[in-house]
Amino acid sequence: PQSVDVALQEDELNELSPVPDESYDIVLNQLRDIVSSNTWPATSGARSKVIKASGSSENMLTTKKGSVGSVFPGVSSGSFTIVNDELLGEDSGIPLPHANGLFPDLVKVVFELEKRIIDENEAPLSGAEGMQRTSPLTKRSPSTHCAVNRNAQFTPHVDSGR
Repeated sequence: PQSVDVALQEDELNELSPVPDESYDIVLNQLRDIVSSNTWPATSGARSKVIKASGSSENMLTTKKGSVGSVFPGVSSGSFTIVNDELLGEDSGIPLPHANGLFPDLVKVVFELEKRIIDENEAPLSGAEGMQRTSPLTKRSPSTHCAVNRNAQFTPHVDSGR
């Protein structure tokens, strides 16, 4: 067997785009507050079907229709969706997820973090290998949705985009 050296050289590290630490910390603190206040919402039945579960009764994932085991010993798991209401507001005809109403501050800081990452990433998106771009290279667009996961290990699946 051959070993692979995965250590980055200092000049390679300097080329990487930095993660906006302050914004990341704000999001992380919001998530910690949700966990410590025990307000993490129930996972939808559809999403719970793609989260791996173990048989232990002490590691439960609460869903709207019941509970399933978590693969993480002693730690509960779950998942919910938030929507970028600046892009998909009430006028879009798409109902906002329950979590948007529960955690408006989280919604704001998650999408602000994404915007900072996009803005600080100097390299625009390139086309896939073998594909021709029909428009000039641009930075990626902000997301309309964000899945917020806690200790969730997913089974292989394809997201429906809804």
